[in-house]
Amino acid sequence: MNGKTINCARIAREIGVNDVTVANYFEILQDTLIGFYLPGFHQSVRKAQKQAPKFYFIDNGIKRALDKTLTVELLPQTVAYGEAFEHFVILEIVKNISYNRLDWELSYLRTKNDQEIDLIIDRPGQNRILIEIKSKKVVLESDAKSLETLGNDVDSKAEKFIFSQDPLSRSFGKTKALHWQEGVVMLFGKHPSQSK
Repeated sequence: MNGKTINCARIAREIGVNDVTVANYFEILQDTLIGFYLPGFHQSVRKAQKQAPKFYFIDNGIKRALDKTLTVELLPQTVAYGEAFEHFVILEIVKNISYNRLDWELSYLRTKNDQEIDLIIDRPGQNRILIEIKSKKVVLESDAKSLETLGNDVDSKAEKFIFSQDPLSRSFGKTKALHWQEGVVMLFGKHPSQSK
């Protein structure tokens, strides 16, 4: 369930236990700092609480060890590679927020018709940031579509970014496409390898 929305009732039906047991196991993973929730975004706090969160392990290696795929090479342009890259970039951002002791809140947005914004960062007193994460080495204008359309509904003043492996920075409308490392520097003012 790493990087997926958590539906405890559905998981409970699949494995033959009650949904409270499933929710308790996820709580244990969070309480022991093995994983964390990424809540669903909504302008209303009450409605946000009804959105299903995503769950992420605190390290890509944990997920791959549990999948028994540690010795399997991650090949570019595969679903597994894309998911691992998204997980990795989110972890870099989560770690830097923690290291820098920032009071930022993270969430994601998925609409009923499956449009998605991978990461929404709320920073007190600053513009909201919307990020789409792509494992691609060449980003296209079509990759900015959800940010350009959904982004305006979320917050017309939000800063919009695509973080990818593309070394060339460019703009698509109000969306800036950056190499993921440049994006982390932009967010935190230092290269990820310089984090304490």
